[in-house]
Amino acid sequence: MKRHLSTLAVLALLLSAVLLPQAALAQTTSPWQVSYFNNTNWSGAPVYTEYANAISYNWGSDMPPVPNMPSQNWSARLTTNSFFYAG
Repeated sequence: MKRHLSTLAVLALLLSAVLLPQAALAQTTSPWQVSYFNNTNWSGAPVYTEYANAISYNWGSDMPPVPNMPSQNWSARLTTNSFFYAG
């Protein structure tokens, strides 16, 4: 009986994973452009620009994001071109 209930529980979990609606994912083939600014409002020209294939950053608490940048009171703008399927 216990084995039967375990099998039913696993089957229910698998079905719920398949039947639940999934969020639409962006299809991007272009890299992210990351522009860093010496202020918190993106004004003026960026002081540093780089390109990244994914957004995966951990800037830490007192660590500047890039060379010659302050460790606080800076901002970054990340832009890319993405395609979304309709629906």
